[in-house]
Amino acid sequence: MAMKNYFPPDEPLNRKMTPAQEDLLRRVVRTNGGGVSGFREKDSVIDGLMKRGMIQGKRGQEYMIVHTKRGLQWVRDNPPKPKE
Repeated sequence: MAMKNYFPPDEPLNRKMTPAQEDLLRRVVRTNGGGVSGFREKDSVIDGLMKRGMIQGKRGQEYMIVHTKRGLQWVRDNPPKPKE
């Protein structure tokens, strides 16, 4: 991951997320505010979630990814499907 600041956009995209994006968002929410290091994640997955307004950089540790209110609400509204 390149060093960049992660700020959610003014107008988030309303597209369906990919399975990789859903997985990352669920992992970020599970940290309960601690965040996930962006250095270990694919840039395309991070950028997709950023454009959707689901994640942002953590204050003071911009390389850490934390969820936004929108991201948290999405996870609450879309529980994981049971594995068959």
